[in-house]
Amino acid sequence: MCRILVPQLADWAAVDLIEDDGRPRRVSVVHHDPDVLPVGGLTGALPPVPEVPAGPLARVLAGAGPLLLTSADMLPVAQAADPLHARQLELFAQLGTDTAVVAPLRARRQVLGAVTVGRGTGRGRARRRGLDAGLLQRGTSAAPADHPRRRHPPSDRRPGPPARRRTR
Repeated sequence: MCRILVPQLADWAAVDLIEDDGRPRRVSVVHHDPDVLPVGGLTGALPPVPEVPAGPLARVLAGAGPLLLTSADMLPVAQAADPLHARQLELFAQLGTDTAVVAPLRARRQVLGAVTVGRGTGRGRARRRGLDAGLLQRGTSAAPADHPRRRHPPSDRRPGPPARRRTR
């Protein structure tokens, strides 16, 4: 998934999945410049999701929809709301992130994890605005898969009321 998103949509992408014990684990981080990633990588176990989610990743893992983050949301690590938020802020700082979107990965109305896509400061202003919209649209593209009508093929759906004709 990350290799598809980078570099087409963003400078980097990360996937965090919720394990059977309820703790998140970062399973993938891909950057358009592999030299930016540390030798040990950025994957592995993450701090637990707090009971009262405050940071963007915690909020998404707790059921919020996709969140757009700008440079104003990229706080210093010392101002993190919780340890999970601190790890996300460290990732943003390490990868030089200016804008990011954190979107849930869902199946059957259950949050399985989150995908975070980010972009650095080296892009032009006009392109940045369009990319933010693209990130949000793609971040929400998984949501329609949970729509009740998608569970059955069109032939299994009950017909709706007949269309009304306009008369003049």
